[in-house]
Amino acid sequence: QVPFVKAVPKREKLLRDSKAAGLAGLVETLCRLVDWWRVQLQELLIRHGGVLDGARLQGQDLSKLGFARWSLRHADLSNCNLAVCDFSSAVLTDANLSGADLSGGNLIGATLTRANLRDAKLEGARLPPWSSGLMEGVQLTGATGWVPANKDLRNAKLTGANLSGCDLTGVDLSGADLSSANLQNVNMTNATLTHANLREAKLTGADLTGCDLKDADLSSAN
Repeated sequence: QVPFVKAVPKREKLLRDSKAAGLAGLVETLCRLVDWWRVQLQELLIRHGGVLDGARLQGQDLSKLGFARWSLRHADLSNCNLAVCDFSSAVLTDANLSGADLSGGNLIGATLTRANLRDAKLEGARLPPWSSGLMEGVQLTGATGWVPANKDLRNAKLTGANLSGCDLTGVDLSGADLSSANLQNVNMTNATLTHANLREAKLTGADLTGCDLKDADLSSAN
């Protein structure tokens, strides 16, 4: 079964702040309703047996829930609170995670092929190894917290990825596969792209000042 971690409603603060206004009873009722909803959601997830392909859960608070090894192909999780969720080895192919809060989450081994992570919050999230090929075609435009602190993206497999507008200043992408990737308006100042595959990559507006492109393949890049 998927572990259910109950959200911690801030009852004391809510009750304290609302008591003077005579709303304490209403706040308590709403807190109970939220807990009931999360229990119902957890039971629903379990009944689905680990398959939520195409599910539409946009905007929901799913924080701290477990989705390890689940199938979420084409699922709509946009703008969801997914903080500290366990997505290890889950299949998120073509999932919509745009605007979602994935901070502190576990995505090790998760398949994120063509997943939409536009404007997602990834601070503290554990992502699949960049060289694993599990993130080909991923959209990371506007996402925060995904660039490693050591800026090591060597041998990253990001074929067809959308990184437009991202800040890749000083990032080491040597040996990376960025073929057919959207790198428009990317800041790659002082980045290392030696032996990188940039075939058919879109580079319009990209800042390559000081970029090391030795032995990089720029065939048909534009």
